[in-house]
Amino acid sequence: MTETVKEMGRSELVRRVYDERMRVGLSHRDLSKLTGVSFSTLARVERGDGEYSDETSEKLEAWLDGREWEPGPLDETKKIATAAAVAIYDQIMAMHSAQSARLEAQDAEIERLRGACDVMAERERQKTVEGWAPEHDDEHDDGSLVLAAVSYALSACGRPNLTETIDSLGWTSAQKMADAWNTRPAPKDAP
Repeated sequence: MTETVKEMGRSELVRRVYDERMRVGLSHRDLSKLTGVSFSTLARVERGDGEYSDETSEKLEAWLDGREWEPGPLDETKKIATAAAVAIYDQIMAMHSAQSARLEAQDAEIERLRGACDVMAERERQKTVEGWAPEHDDEHDDGSLVLAAVSYALSACGRPNLTETIDSLGWTSAQKMADAWNTRPAPKDAP
């Protein structure tokens, strides 16, 4: 049972009547028909203009006491609006997730292309600065070019001391290349 009018005070009664009227989507005229309180009195009560009788308070309290919760038109509208907002939010989050995945894939592709560019730039440097033409490469049938590739990979992984690696692999024929590699300055982005 709800509190009596005297316990909750008139302002609390007004607030509760207004909240319930809004919740179920009633106009002043609709509430007037349900309670027997005139339309003008209801409007005045909600505006806080002047006093109203104990009889009005009792009718409004009786209406509140007799109310069982049932969804009103505004409740259904709120449900629909909330569902729409949730659906829109879910779509935005899915698009954000997909965009993040695309950006990560693009970043990986950029890194792969940078690596390829680094390899091509080094090969161009070898041809122009060192004078190593394809014919020169053909002379190295002892695995030293493979060793050079391994040295680049080891350097990128933080193991630039190629001489030790060559010794551990038993590739002594490429010792000269390893010594030359180890005396070169490290690439600017090496660890």
